[in-house]
Amino acid sequence: ELVHDEHGRLRRLLSANAKTTVSLDVAIGHTCRPTKVCSAACFGSRRGSPTSWDKSLKLRLRNLRYFRRASTGEAVQRLSAEFRKARNAWAKRGVKLDFLRFNGVGDLFPEMIAIINEFAAHNPDVIVWVVTRRFDLAAEIAERPNVYLELSLDASTSAAQRQRANVLVETHSRAYLSFLRT
Repeated sequence: ELVHDEHGRLRRLLSANAKTTVSLDVAIGHTCRPTKVCSAACFGSRRGSPTSWDKSLKLRLRNLRYFRRASTGEAVQRLSAEFRKARNAWAKRGVKLDFLRFNGVGDLFPEMIAIINEFAAHNPDVIVWVVTRRFDLAAEIAERPNVYLELSLDASTSAAQRQRANVLVETHSRAYLSFLRT
């Protein structure tokens, strides 16, 4: 099965972290197109951080493989069920989990677009927070009341990329710019 690891064990898709509570993370090396500044400041690839531990790296690579191979319907069903489980677990701690961050680590890739669109449609009570530097792919994410696009820029972002981001902000009511400063 696609959601099992190399030993046949069922593995989780979501990551838990102090910054966002939960996020869906994928492999950086296969999805990111970092600028010079982003590459230097990336918490997802910083040596010694929990994101660089073998267990974290394996989870993100396994997620990437899963979402590239699974049907959209299967992936949305699995992700929705796992999010509900996480929501219930956080509620026991007194935390209201009403959002899912896509790309806590990693970035968009073509197969993920249909999954995000369908997940948002089937989970209107969940805020879908997509952080990306892949503005070409972000433009394919459906505008819904529960979808927010955080478009990441920095001082080394090319003029062409800044223009793509600005166009997306002008055409998607919940797209906004974030600026990485070091």
